[in-house]
Parts: sequence; structure tokens; C-alpha cells
Amino acid sequence: MADASSCGSTILFSKYGGSVAAMYAGADVLHSSVSERLEQFGLVRLTLGPDEVESGAQTAQICDAHSQQARTIGLFMASSVDKLSDAQRVLRTWASGECVALANSKTVMTSITGLSASEASKRSYITSFLSNPLAARATCRTIQVAQGDGCGSLASRCGISAANFNKYNNQKGLCANLKPKQHVCCSSGSLPDLRPKPQTDGTCATYTVKDNDNCDDLAVQFGLTKKEIEGFNKATWGWAGCALKRDQVICLSKGNTPMPSAISNAVCGPQKPGTKKPAGDFTGFDLLKLNPCPLNACCSGWGFCGTTEGFCTKSPADSGAPGAFKAGKNGCISNCGMEIKNNDKKPKTFRRVAYYEAFNMNRDCLNMDVREIDDDELTHIHFAFAGLSKDFDITFDEAFEDQFDAFAKMDVSWKKILSFGGWAESTEASTFQRYKDVVKPENREVFANKVAAFAKKHNLDGVDFDWEYPGATDIPGVPGGQGETDNYLGFLKVMKEKLGDRSLSIALPASYWYLKPFPVEKMAKYLDYFIYMTYDLHGQWDYGNQYSNPGCPGGNCLRSHVNKTETHNALAMITKANVPASQVVVGVSSYGRSFGMADPSCTGSMCKFTGSFTKSTAQPGDCTNTGGYISNAELLLLSDNAILGYDGYHAKSWHDDKSDSDIMVYGKDEDAHSWVAYMSDNTKAGRIEWVKNLNFGGVSDWAIDLGDWYNGVDPDDEDSTALLAGGRTFDGCSSDDWPDTLDELNDNLDKIAVECQTQAVVHVLLLQVNEAVKSYQEVSSGDYDDKFKYYAKWVKDGINESLDRFMHGNGSKYMDCEWWGAGPSGSGPCTERRRGSDSGVQYVTWKMREEDKFYKALNEEYGIQKDWIKWVDSDEKLQPCTCPNGGKDCLMCKPHHNKFGELNYNYPRRKDEDEIDVPNPKSVIDASVPNITSLSNTMLSSYFDMRTFTLDADYGDVATSFSMPVFMLEEATEQMEAIKKIGAEVKEAEKKELIMGILTIVFMVIPFAGEATAALGGAAAIARIGFIIGEAGNAALTIADIVDDPSSAPLAIAGLLIGAGAAGRPTRKIFKEAADARRGMPAGTLKLFSQSFQRKDGIVQNIVRKCAA
Repeated sequence: MADASSCGSTILFSKYGGSVAAMYAGADVLHSSVSERLEQFGLVRLTLGPDEVESGAQTAQICDAHSQQARTIGLFMASSVDKLSDAQRVLRTWASGECVALANSKTVMTSITGLSASEASKRSYITSFLSNPLAARATCRTIQVAQGDGCGSLASRCGISAANFNKYNNQKGLCANLKPKQHVCCSSGSLPDLRPKPQTDGTCATYTVKDNDNCDDLAVQFGLTKKEIEGFNKATWGWAGCALKRDQVICLSKGNTPMPSAISNAVCGPQKPGTKKPAGDFTGFDLLKLNPCPLNACCSGWGFCGTTEGFCTKSPADSGAPGAFKAGKNGCISNCGMEIKNNDKKPKTFRRVAYYEAFNMNRDCLNMDVREIDDDELTHIHFAFAGLSKDFDITFDEAFEDQFDAFAKMDVSWKKILSFGGWAESTEASTFQRYKDVVKPENREVFANKVAAFAKKHNLDGVDFDWEYPGATDIPGVPGGQGETDNYLGFLKVMKEKLGDRSLSIALPASYWYLKPFPVEKMAKYLDYFIYMTYDLHGQWDYGNQYSNPGCPGGNCLRSHVNKTETHNALAMITKANVPASQVVVGVSSYGRSFGMADPSCTGSMCKFTGSFTKSTAQPGDCTNTGGYISNAELLLLSDNAILGYDGYHAKSWHDDKSDSDIMVYGKDEDAHSWVAYMSDNTKAGRIEWVKNLNFGGVSDWAIDLGDWYNGVDPDDEDSTALLAGGRTFDGCSSDDWPDTLDELNDNLDKIAVECQTQAVVHVLLLQVNEAVKSYQEVSSGDYDDKFKYYAKWVKDGINESLDRFMHGNGSKYMDCEWWGAGPSGSGPCTERRRGSDSGVQYVTWKMREEDKFYKALNEEYGIQKDWIKWVDSDEKLQPCTCPNGGKDCLMCKPHHNKFGELNYNYPRRKDEDEIDVPNPKSVIDASVPNITSLSNTMLSSYFDMRTFTLDADYGDVATSFSMPVFMLEEATEQMEAIKKIGAEVKEAEKKELIMGILTIVFMVIPFAGEATAALGGAAAIARIGFIIGEAGNAALTIADIVDDPSSAPLAIAGLLIGAGAAGRPTRKIFKEAADARRGMPAGTLKLFSQSFQRKDGIVQNIVRKCAA
């Protein structure tokens, strides 16, 4: 070998007696050094007798299969030439760059020089796997079982006979139970100790589980038993027994527990990325303490923080090892359980807090004056809200600043607390930064001094801060800020020092996501109590959030915002955060969170709602006027009206025991499609008792002005006292003898007390509007469909006559003519055409000059649309005989006489009937019926309040407001009766009567029809239908000008009474504005209405003036 060429790999064969040897040297090996290297490893003796070769075959190699260079040196020796095929197999392995799998391999890492022919000066580190048959040993030479091996193939690989293989491996059943990577002996001796050893830092020998691994195979591979593997891993993280999982890290020796594999998005526990192992000796149970959740919330087995069952239930595996859980369960790592903590002591005082929304005065209805608060059970009233100026001064909205002044002066038993902030102030673009800035170190002292001075000046008992929410990162338009809650804590510390004996509280969210930035345990040291907002647990914002509603991936499932179970979880969350229950004031609600239902028949917790993250399709309340949010007062009114059978009201309610919530499905003016969860008085009382028994610090109701209907005035004011009595100071008005018509009422006024006469007026109007509603419902339902067919046909019949009038009138302004025949001939503008003779026929050719103006004038004057007409080549017109005595002795009427006539060329005529689409005004009527019905209901509820003297309005304004729309509807009702009698075969005058009657019906409901009128071009466009039939001067058409004006009295009144109907109860302000609209109508405009209308209006106005005198 020393004399061999140093270029390329070298293979040598040698035979000595019955033995054979083969040697391999890679292309990068310096051949002259081969024998020296082999001698260094004790592999070769230069003189070797045949009897010195061990029976079978021996292999030695210096080999690194991962090297990029061909530096393998291999030697194969066999006692018989029969092993030549084995030699060839071994040589092929080396030549391919692989290493031979050797039995009882001895691994040596050595620094070998002189191996490379081209880089002889460099050091090379080669791992040697050596089988040394010449060294005496007590362990056998081994190989590992490969996939598909049997004892026969293993004996062959060992280079020994089957008998010797069985002798060296005499375990019972071995050949039937071979496993891949199992070690077997190829020589005498026992198996070597293959057991892995602990790492130098004390960590056990680790193994990362691969696909299809199991304890039995690993035990065989590493010389262990299954029982030993189980023993090593009793405290290993995630050890759930021998049902191994891919990438699981396990121990194969004694030693410290290994760190588990990281979970990329874990936020708690030892699998949070970047977690360092504990110092010193530890087990997997010590890893439970790593990376706890904020607020001491539960850390789930997957490393996520939360407070619900999916995060807090331990579910340990049978192994009892840390981090191991039952199949299909999330498990819990730390701070497990959902029990309420820190509630062993009762509070000194159970607080009954109620918030007062001062901004309720901005609502159109459901107003409450702060002086109307009258509840002996209350201990604290929080006045909501004060705001901050850019200079951190205390501000109030001008609309309710007087309410705070009144609040501050009240002499009451409950504590007067001023609340700052609220959702709007905390999140609106113009103000949210002020709350972030005011708590900063450089500002907090100044602001705290201002607040303390303000509280002292107004004799307040405390202050409350409702900043929503510091540290939050997902509020639209409000960027999250670092250190906000720490700044908040620093401010509270200063604020408490400034307030002295006055109380300090803050509002807290009941959501883990928003609460987790709050250092509540530290804050508790400076606060008298927390207002814990355990309402709004659900709302429209759940839409699209897969985590908001358990079991509802889309988030849009119908869930209660005051769910008792979820409230319990929230109470557990804050008390586990080491806040004493006695400092927590638990939220209850006087409003509901509502949703538009995807299926009105599906009301359960898995049923879906519609809309989007920001838009609710639930029907809003008339006063709160916000989709997704409705007051208890509005809900109760909806329910009462539905029970009383008022048209358009639908409501069904029940108590849901599972969530301890009240549920209502409701709708107004349409089928019920809105679902709402709320607290009835009974449910709220039960919730309060439950909170009290848990030793919490009290309850806080949002909000007192949402729970019932109030008058919105100071009850102690003298003027208000009269107002609250409807301006009346007597026991009531008997309606037993009240007439049913205005004429009868007017004739019998002296029999009715003056103070009762306006009530009697509304009584009559209510009877009339009910009849009008029925009549319009008949029209809308289809009872008059045949009349609308006549209407369309007879309008078409009048088109040609209107075209003739137009062509010989204003239409001629836009055309040029050429004329000849009877009279002089000529050409030019058609306005210059003259006949000149009474006899004969005049011929006229018409040519369009100004087309756009022509069609515009045609539509404005006669309501005829361009696509209704066609231009014919010729059209003959003969004047009728107008001679005395029926034509006797009249030249024009004699047979064969050249009659007086006109023959027109290129002349407009009506298209065929089926080519003309006359707009059907019934759509306006259909659109108005719901609003007419709503007007009826509003009148009914207002009348009821008048009768009980609880209506907060001037009764004369009420009668005036309702009179105009009722009289207009009554006019229409009379027209309906008239056109009922008109059939298909009628005289020309009756055709016009029907068309004008339908137009009148439509005009009178336009104020109630909304956008449906605009779809037909407005009232003026509808009125032009009357021009087609030659009724341009008809008084009925003049009403169109009134109802087409958005500022007119009829539209203004209808808009006020319906658009702001206040859940059936308009406010004093609305009634006054509506009455002023009628009173401000010019006398000339009033005269455009019928004589009947004017007469009845006069009766009402006379009665109102008399009552006001």
C-alpha cells in the first residue's frame, strides 16, 4: 500500500492460506500513511498466521459518512474465501461514501495527520467506528437490527454462522420479536451497557420523540426497560405515559427534567418562547411556576391565559406528570380553578350604587331630572359624567350642566359621587389623549389638586374615574400606550392623598382582555371600592370574534350580556387577583343588549345574529335610538303595548334560567325579529341578593334613568307641579257623554267642563283616525286594485286630447311648420301659422326645432312622458258640426261638402296602451300605512296619558298637533267611499272623478309615505296626472304644492309625531313644535284645503283657544 499511487481511491485484495483480506483507501488518503494509521489503532500485525484469524469475518474502518472528503480507510478479513461476496459488499459501501454498520463498534475521535494527499498539513477530525477482534473484552461485538432483518440476515451481517448467532443471542423468542435499532451480539460476551447517561449540567439524557416511536422500541434501542423509561419521566413535562407524541422531549436517564418544546404563540407556562430553565435541581413540577398569567388568571395546557372552563380545568393525565392532560382536554398549568376567592369577610356596608346619566337630557324622550331620584335603598349616586378640558379643567356638557348644579345642592341621604370619563370621552378623537396625559407624572399632581378642590367646593362625597380602557390596544382609533396603567396607579395614589376622607373609586372592565393591564392588587390599596362592570359581557362587537362566545366560532350567537355564570367567572377573576370581595361593587343593568335575529324562530344560545362588528340590525328604542342597546323602560312599554293589542307591537318575553336573564323577542311596525337580554326587576333583585351572599361590597346599577319613565323636570318646582298634573287640579274628566264627531262636540261644548274639552277633541280625533287606518289598510290590501286599473286606463285615454291642446298651445313654440290649403300658405315658427278661411282643409307639416324644451314643457304642463308618444306620418282632424238645429241647412254638415278640417304631417300621438306604463300611486299608499298605524298608536298612548293626567305636554298643543293629519286622512276616506261606486262603464265626468279621487287619497298620505313619493317623482309629478285629463285648475291639485314642500305644516307635523314618536309618547317639545307648525300656516295656504277641512280645523282651534283663556 505504501507504494501505491496517491491518485484516486485504492482497493487491495490479499489471500493467505484459506483466508482472504481486502483493503480500501479513499481518494483523499495519502496511501503511504495507511499502514501507519492502522498500526496506531492496533488493527494490523504485519505477520498474521492463518490460525490467528478469528473464525468468520472481521471489519475495521476509519470512516465519517458526513465528510465532504474521501478519507475512508477500511480493512475486511475473513477466514474463508466463501466470504469474498461479503468483502465485495463492504468495499461497495466504502466506495459510495458510506460507513459499514459494525457490531460492537468502538467509537474513537482522533486527530489524524498525513491522511490527505492534497492537504497533508491540515488536521482532520474523523470519528472511528472500530470492531477490534484482537482486544480481549467481556462484552460482545454488536450490530443493530435494521427494518426487515431476521436472525438469518443478522448472522450473515455479523459474518458468523446461524448456530453461533443463536449461541451468542440465546434470549427466548428473540428471533420472533426483533425490533429495528435493537442491538444483538455477533460474538461471545454480554451486550455492552448502552444506557444513556445524564448530561454534564445535571439534565437527564433527553430524547425528542419522532413519528411512530414507542416505549418498547426505545427501551430496546437504548438498553432500557419500559418500566425504567416510565420511572425516569414521572416528573417530566407533558408525560402522559407511553402514548408518545411527536416532538415530545423525554428522559432516558435520571436527572433534571428537560425543558419542553416551545409553543410559538404561548404566553404563559414553560412553553412560552424564550423561557429559561430554573437553576439547580428541579423537576417538571417546578416548571409549573414559570410565566404565570396576569391577574393570577388560569394558564391552560397550551400556554394561554383565561378565566373560563377551557383555561381553568386541570384534567390531569393518569400519569400525574406536570403538563400532561387527558386526551381532548386543554388542561390547566397554574392558578387553576374558577372559585371566588377573598370573600370570607362581609363588607362593613353593602353599597347600593346607581349611575345617573346626565346626558339623558339630550334624548328626545325618556328624560329624567336628577331631582326625580327617589329611592331610599340607594347608598351612592354616581353623576355621569364630568369631562376634562385640554388644560385638565373639569367640564360639563352645556345641556346638563344645570343638572350637576342641582345634584350638588341636593340634601339627600345617599352619597353624591362625581364620575369622570365614560366610553365616549375615553375613546373620541378629541378627548381620549387627555386621559392618557393627565395621569402622567408631570400632570397628575396638578389635576389631583383641581379635582380635590372641586369636590370640596361642591360638597361632594367622592369621585369616580371611568377611563375605558388604559393599556388596551384594540379600541378603534385609540392607540395603545405603554405604561398607561402604571401611570394610572401613580395618579390614584396622589388622588387619594388629596381627597382625605372623601371616597375614591374607579370602574373596571369585567373582560380579562381589558382588565389584565390593570395592577388591581396595588390599586386596591388606594381605592375605597371598584365599580366592576359585569354587564356588557356580550354585544354586537362579538361578531366575527371566535373567542368571544364559547362554542360559536363566528362569535355571532345570541348570548346574554348579564349571564350569571359568566358574571361568576368574572368575580372569580378579580378576587383571584388578590382584590378583596368587599371592595368590589358588582354591576347590574337597567338596559338590554339586543341583536337582529338571523332566524326569528330561533332564540337559543346557538342561534345567530346578523349585522357586523360595528352595526346592529336590532330595532332601536325610540328614545335611546341605538341599535343593539335599549332601555328597560322602552322594553316594558313595548311589552305592555303588545299585551294591550296595539297595532304594530310584537313582543314575547321569558326568563332564561341557565343565564339567569330575561329574554324578549320584539318588533315594532313589523314582525318581531329583535332579540334582547336584560334584567327585569325580579331578576335584578335576585342577582343583588346573590351578590350580597357572596360578601361582595355592593351592586352598581347602570343606569337609574333607564329603568322607568320619568317626567324630566324638577318635581319640587311650582311650575313643574302644575305641569305634572297636566295643568289640571281636579280629579278627572268623565267621558260618558262625550260626542263622537266634531260637529256634535261643537254643539255640546257647554255640557263639558272647559278643562276637559281638549281631551274630548282628542277623543273624537282618535275615533276618526282609527276609521282612516282601516280604510287605507283596505286600499293597501288589494280591495281597490280594480280602481287603480281604471285609473291607469283612463289616464291613457286622455293623452291624445292633451297632446292636441299642447300642440296648438305652448308646444308650437318649439316647432317649425309649413302650411297650405285652406287659407294662406306659409312656413316658419308654428306660432305664426294662420288659417285664414273657415272652409276646406288646411295641411300642416310639423318639424321639431327645440326637442329638449318641447318634452320638458309637455311633461310639466300635462304630465306626459316622452316615451308615451310616437310621431305619425299623418293625422286628420275634422271639426264637429256646430250648426244650429242639429246641422239642418248648415253648409259644413252637408254630405260631400269640403269640411272644415286639418291634416297634420309628423304629428304626435299616444302609443298603444300596452306600451305605456302609468306609475301606480298605490305604492305611496302602501308605504304610508305603517306610519298611519303608528300615528294611531301614538294618539292612543297620548290620549291614555291625558286621561290619567300624566302627559307632560300642553293639552292644546296635543289636540292641534293631531288635528291636521287626522283631517287630511278623513278627507281621503271620503274620497274612498266615492270611488267605490265607480265601475268600468262610466261617463267621462266619472272617469275624471275617479282619477282625481285617487290623487286626493295619495296627496293626503304623502306626509306619511317617506321616500315612496320621491320614487314617483314627488307630489308635483303625481299631480300632473290631473293635467292629462284636463283638470289643471282643480283645487285638489293645489294640495300637491303643499305636501311637496318639506317645510310645510303637514310634513313637519307628521315627521315630528312619527319620526320622534317616543315609543308612542312624544315629548312636550315635540307637541309644541308640531302645534306651532299648524299655527304658523298662512291663511292663504289653509284655504287650499277643502271647505270641510277648514270647518273642522276652525272648531278645534276655537276649543283650544277657549281652554287656554
